[in-house]
Amino acid sequence: MFATIILLGTFVLVAEMGASPQQAARAAKSSRGEAALNDNAVTITFVAKARAALRRQIWGEAELPGTVPVVTTLQPAAPEWAKVTSKMALKSADFERVDKLSFALAAGQSSVGYLFTAKESKRLVIVHQGHGCTFGPAGAGLQRLIGELLSNGYSVVALYMPRPADCGGNLVAYHAQLFQQVSGKLRGSPLQLFVEPVVQTVNYALKSGYARVDMVGLSGGGWTTTVAAAVDPRIKLSVPVAGSFPRQLPCGINVNDPEQDAIASYLNLYVLGSLGAGRRQIQVLNEYDRCCFKVKCDRPQHDNQPDIESYERLVQDADQKLGVGNFSVHIDFDSHQHQISAKVTHDVILPALKQ
Repeated sequence: MFATIILLGTFVLVAEMGASPQQAARAAKSSRGEAALNDNAVTITFVAKARAALRRQIWGEAELPGTVPVVTTLQPAAPEWAKVTSKMALKSADFERVDKLSFALAAGQSSVGYLFTAKESKRLVIVHQGHGCTFGPAGAGLQRLIGELLSNGYSVVALYMPRPADCGGNLVAYHAQLFQQVSGKLRGSPLQLFVEPVVQTVNYALKSGYARVDMVGLSGGGWTTTVAAAVDPRIKLSVPVAGSFPRQLPCGINVNDPEQDAIASYLNLYVLGSLGAGRRQIQVLNEYDRCCFKVKCDRPQHDNQPDIESYERLVQDADQKLGVGNFSVHIDFDSHQHQISAKVTHDVILPALKQ
């Protein structure tokens, strides 16, 4: 039994196919000659075991929940129909119908989402909004993305991160309170309150006859897309936008946001999210993002691009060693906003969905 260690900038790939994750982590640490964070290395040796371990962290068991949401079709005369479609900047001609998805979660928690059915659609794309109360403002690009998906024949489920009923204020602070509130009341981790609506949506979609489920998310929705694709290989294409990168890069992980800080290794998530026949993950980062996960970091001043290219190669190498996978990072050099730009929608997301 031996280890092959490949150093890529700040990152290290430990390929020890007969080793345990603990042995791989020790090898990574010794190769750097210092106490390295787990996020410096891909430590996956057996894919099924790694995915099962992540599920046990989240739900306390190795299998995904089999539950589905309660589905209610909204009528055009209903106030909620008008409210939801206006928030998405949609008109009735853009879709066939709107269904409200109600998710019952552990510890008495709940969430909602909305399914916009395209005419004669057999493909479903989950669009996850992130740290906000609505899918606006228009500059974030989510409304435009949903409209483009529907016009191209993809049904869309719009999902949210956990939020209070009277959503407003700082959702990062709310998530910290939520972690404290449910700690000790769950089998597993509070992370399930963030990820399970996605899993329930996939369950419902496949039972309803959709041929394939893909996922795109912005910001906290990009983070959710990364985690969901790692635990659920039924998600074929995942496009997390401005949602994460390894924790040692500046202008990245917010340690005050408990769900972000609960992940030990984002590199391992990228591998799990891109591995599998017919699967692909395209991580999108904005060069001068005004929020987070910036390529050009301003505080401190640092160009993250060399490190981003380094971990991209590392994950690609791990995908090849562990099976079939397709991971890439797309930098939007024209974007100075925290957004899914029109260019990314037209040049990255829509072409990838058609492949």
